[in-house]
Amino acid sequence: MSPTDRRAKPRTSSTDARARLVEAVIQLADTTPLPDLTARRIAAEVGMDPNVIFRNFESLENLFVAVLRHLEETTVDVLASSDVMGLLPIREVFLWIKFSSWLSLTGTDPALLEADPDLLNALRDLTVRHLNINPEMSDRAKSAAVVIAFSYMQAQVLFTPTQPQLFTDEAMRDSFDLLVAFIDQLGRQADTLA
Repeated sequence: MSPTDRRAKPRTSSTDARARLVEAVIQLADTTPLPDLTARRIAAEVGMDPNVIFRNFESLENLFVAVLRHLEETTVDVLASSDVMGLLPIREVFLWIKFSSWLSLTGTDPALLEADPDLLNALRDLTVRHLNINPEMSDRAKSAAVVIAFSYMQAQVLFTPTQPQLFTDEAMRDSFDLLVAFIDQLGRQADTLA
């Protein structure tokens, strides 16, 4: 084949490749079990060679951590732009919990999974606002409410698909009502959490 017969593939910038790979993982995570998210599968989703992943992220683990960072930022953006009160069913939170749990269970260094403290503070403050918690509560009480809310969501993400007889729609609605009442009581008990 002569050099003129070969068509050069358009090159993708590193920034564009990284963004496309992160988005591909997020899209695949909706329908593909996380252990099946291989370099070959992800690269095929965006029409790239699997080596692009390793050139840009060095490992699949680093790509998945980049996905976590993206999901965290997107979650804060969604919460900041929403006026809906309550625990919002945010896809990015679902995926963040799914990815962080899976990476933690598969041995990823916990330090890699830690979010930026400023982002976590923003997430806490936005969650407090959406849960309609008294902003005058102590930081300790606010953090406790956020931990409770995230624990609830984590249980829902991890157990609903595998334990449908326990995590029925009715049980989830009832548990949400109880959670709201519990968080309301936390506001009344906030003085005990100075």
